[in-house]
Amino acid sequence: MVMGGGNNVESAYMSQVVGVGNTVKGKSGEGMIKTNGLTDTSKTAIKDYDSEKSSQYNYVDGFQNELTNGKHDYIIGSNNKVSGDSTDKNQSNIVFGDNHELTDQKNNVMSAPRAA
Repeated sequence: MVMGGGNNVESAYMSQVVGVGNTVKGKSGEGMIKTNGLTDTSKTAIKDYDSEKSSQYNYVDGFQNELTNGKHDYIIGSNNKVSGDSTDKNQSNIVFGDNHELTDQKNNVMSAPRAA
């Protein structure tokens, strides 16, 4: 589910995005069917799902957050970046606040704003 403005969700499964300017994506949409830069959902969204390449079971709420290759990650705030090479390396992180950055991390809880 995606609500808000300017959000970009690509190669994501069972994820929720609320806010403005958030990005959630899996491994660059490899194997996805694209039409004019958009994923073709006419073939059903589940066909595009790949447990190795899709971001899965994530929640992103806020402004200008980025999540790449995440699994069971929760991000609430603004200007946070959580990324990893795969969903095995990047999962189960909880970020509350602003300006946090995690790369290839598991099982972290970060709270409070950080200076930009």
